[in-house]
Amino acid sequence: MQNDARRTALFLINGFGVDRKDIYDICNDNIIPNINKLAKENIYSTINNISTDYRNGYRMLSTSEIQLPGYQRLDEDIKNNFEENEKFKNISNRIIAENKKLHIFCYLDNDTTINHVKQIIKNLKIKNVTNIYVHIILKTIKGVTYKSIEKYISSLKMVSFNYPDVQIGVFFGSELIDNDTTQTKELYQMLITEVGERWPDFVRKIEILETKKEKPGKIKPFFIQGGFKIQDGDSLLFLNYEYVDYSILIDMFLNPKTYFSLSNLPKDLKIYSLFPLKSKIPTESIYDIKQSDNYLVKYMEQMNTKALVLTTQDRIPYINNYFNGLQNIKSERLDFMILEDNLPIPNIITNPEYQLFIFDFDIGSVSNMEELKNELHRADTMLGKVAEQCKIYDYSLFFSSLYGIQKEWKRDMTQVYIIDYTSQLPLIISDRLIVKGKQYVNSGSTLNLLPSICKNMRKDLSYPSLISEKNNGLLSIFGIK
Repeated sequence: MQNDARRTALFLINGFGVDRKDIYDICNDNIIPNINKLAKENIYSTINNISTDYRNGYRMLSTSEIQLPGYQRLDEDIKNNFEENEKFKNISNRIIAENKKLHIFCYLDNDTTINHVKQIIKNLKIKNVTNIYVHIILKTIKGVTYKSIEKYISSLKMVSFNYPDVQIGVFFGSELIDNDTTQTKELYQMLITEVGERWPDFVRKIEILETKKEKPGKIKPFFIQGGFKIQDGDSLLFLNYEYVDYSILIDMFLNPKTYFSLSNLPKDLKIYSLFPLKSKIPTESIYDIKQSDNYLVKYMEQMNTKALVLTTQDRIPYINNYFNGLQNIKSERLDFMILEDNLPIPNIITNPEYQLFIFDFDIGSVSNMEELKNELHRADTMLGKVAEQCKIYDYSLFFSSLYGIQKEWKRDMTQVYIIDYTSQLPLIISDRLIVKGKQYVNSGSTLNLLPSICKNMRKDLSYPSLISEKNNGLLSIFGIK
């Protein structure tokens, strides 16, 4: 690998952001002395938070796109000739021939996805598919409230009005899928038995969830009406709009005896999806995810450089997929190392094999204020070691986050801790060649972060960058001088 690229470290504390309240003094020098020091001595700015979790964050970081590639093609197809899609026709014909139930699993997050569901159901009815059950997956998305969810449900219920044999079945949170095997098993059992928490008055359930301030993505499964039981030979269609891992849930459907000793478990199930599902078992999809135009490995190939990502074992498959442009391959331009507290930072950061180092911390799973402080201090301590080495060897250092958490914990009987990192994310750039007063950071988000880093690594390449010279104007964000 050539060494003319400016060696760079990207240090991420995912979940961390700029607290809009900041009333508990959590960002003091006792907790994060190195972050504060770097912010005072170098260019400090903020970028907009557009992600809800680290998976969204890494996908947007690598692809520089808000939506998965293929969404535009789906929009056009649904509006024009979705019923002519060959794979869709084959699936419809198979369901009709077998005369079984069709279970549609769909996200409930915005008007576009609801309209897609409606149109797909309409096309299924045109093809005389009957016994359709819609199971709703709720996501925690910035700007989506329980009131908007209620509106989406009302809109979706109009489908049932027009097509009486289309029913709404189970509701569950997206963050529980495969993240919590116990909850995934509970969901599976509800789907095959119709036994579980039942709320015929969905509006009342929404009011309770809103009062409890429970995140939509974390709600436990419940249902509003019966008749949806998944039985032998039924078909499952996932209208998946994110790269969610359904491995355990799908494995339960296809290999239930691995997880349960129950009798009469459903068998011969057919599983389909809009886009390829992340699962251990291949499933038939209507669309193929096309490779993104931009992603980290492609940048590394263009610069003839190599990246090392330090993260936890469970994140490697996802990060690898996103950094390879949504491809599950092993690239010679990308390596991984397990992130641990006692890593020999000087040896790692000076390894001549790599030109880009990405440190991946995450505070999203903290359960109380003390744990949050401890995790921030732990990450800050390693950041200090990385920053020291970057200064010694004249490397560039970027510090940021890919999404922000929102937490509320009881402090005592009358007070609560409120942490809200969901609006703005910090961006600190420590580089001898980037000087306060001479350069500045344009408005942007995580979509702009990776090309900005790569542009700083190789000035001769025409990547768009957040970093601009003073008085260059707004067009500088597009690389126009």
